[in-house]
Parts: sequence; C-alpha cells; structure tokens
Amino acid sequence: MKKQPLYHYTFFVFSVLILFSCSDDNGKPDEGPDEPGNTITQAEFDATLGDHTRFSVDVSNQEVDPGPSGSGVSWDFSKFDNPFSSNFQEALNCPDTEGCDVFPEANRAFLLHGDIDSYSYFTLSKNEYLRIGGINDDIQTTMNDPETVWKFPIAYQQEFSDDYHETGSNGEITTATKDIEVDGYGTLTTAAGTFSNTLRVKMSYTVVVDYPDPLIPQTQTNLVQYIWLNKNYAGGLLLGVLFSETKVNGEAVGIGKGLYYTDPEPL
Repeated sequence: MKKQPLYHYTFFVFSVLILFSCSDDNGKPDEGPDEPGNTITQAEFDATLGDHTRFSVDVSNQEVDPGPSGSGVSWDFSKFDNPFSSNFQEALNCPDTEGCDVFPEANRAFLLHGDIDSYSYFTLSKNEYLRIGGINDDIQTTMNDPETVWKFPIAYQQEFSDDYHETGSNGEITTATKDIEVDGYGTLTTAAGTFSNTLRVKMSYTVVVDYPDPLIPQTQTNLVQYIWLNKNYAGGLLLGVLFSETKVNGEAVGIGKGLYYTDPEPL
C-alpha cells in the first residue's frame, strides 16, 4: 500500500503581546518596530501560554487571501464561519505530564486532543522558546537539532531563520528550514469577532522527510502559514491560514490550504 506524503503542520500557542501606539509629529499613529507596544518579552509570552480550541474550516474550494502586511491594516475573515471540526489544545506542566521523563529538559508541554492525542514538549528560556520533541500515539519524535519557535523579545518587523532536525522512533527523519517574519499589525475580524491591536506572523517552511522503507520516496513540503496573535485573549492565537505543496522526485503530488480560528476568552 502506498503511504501518503507526510505533512508537518506545526501550530503554536502564543502569548500576551504589548501593542501600544503613540503619535508622531503629524498626529499619525507610530507603530514602528522601536515602539514598546509592538514588543513581547519572555515573561509576557509565558504569562498566557494556555488552553485553546481551534476550529477548522474547509477552504479547499474557496479563495483565501492572507491580506496585506504593514501597520495599521485590517484583515476580514468573517465569511469563514462554518467549521467542520475542532481540536482542543491543553497546556500541561512538566515534570508532572506524561512524557516529561523522556524529555527531562522540557519545562512546557501541550496535549492536542484528537482521534490520536499528540504531546509536544518545549524548553522556555530567557532568550528563546524551543520545541524539543513529541509523542504521537506510540511514535516518539526527538529533535536532534531543536526547532527555535521564538526568539525574545518578539517585535513587529522581527525576522529570524532556523534549521531543525528530528528523528521518529518509526525511522522517519525530518530536516527543515524556516523563516519567520512578524509582518503585520492592525485589526482582525473572524467568525468569533473583531480584534484590534493584533499582530500577524508569516512562517515559511521547507520540510524534507526520509522514510525507512526504501520503496517510499523522499518527500518535500513547502508550507507558508500566517497566524494572528493578540495580547488581550487567552492563548493569544486568533487565526491561522496555511498553504502547502508536497513534491516527490521533484513532481507535485499534493497542493493544499487550510484555515482555522479560535473563539478565545478575554483576559
């Protein structure tokens, strides 16, 4: 039986975002990268790591435009209001959580509830937030080179790149590169409401997977995900839009897109 290409969609729980604005000499809002309102510290990030439910919308036959980058912009996704599924992500404590003994350096963990529960393990330090491993059913993933999820402080117009490498207990080996850009600041409207003072982050990945079965060819997935974050709501994550293309031997075998939103509680 032919195995389907593996898609690596990583969704993160985010933080309180300090997003003040002030006026320049012309009386216009100044929302540039040097303003403290567009910066989030490690402590502020940690303060709102928590539970949230993600509602997924089928957009396979719909046009999805992530909208403009820049400051003082607006994004409207309110028409995407008919989710077909939901997944609850639960914040857990280490070392009290299953699997924390496998990843003793982890000080944060999350459980994504679904048909198969998935655990993810992270290390939060003063300067960065790293993904170090995971357990999905009976498959354990170890990050030989951890993924840098965030570098602190996070700021509007921040950019950074990272390479990471992971090995699964099933023999699959994943090598990836990613580019992160905090590229937007403004007002977001979704099926859950309107949210001012929201940041948008563009996340671009190239993910290569090698399989232990020599009959299964290497796959390469190019993934671009946009996420919207807000300091005033539990979990911080409001919306995600993603686009992907998977290739085998240089030929496209799968093109996809997705959209999900949350209905967060105000802090």
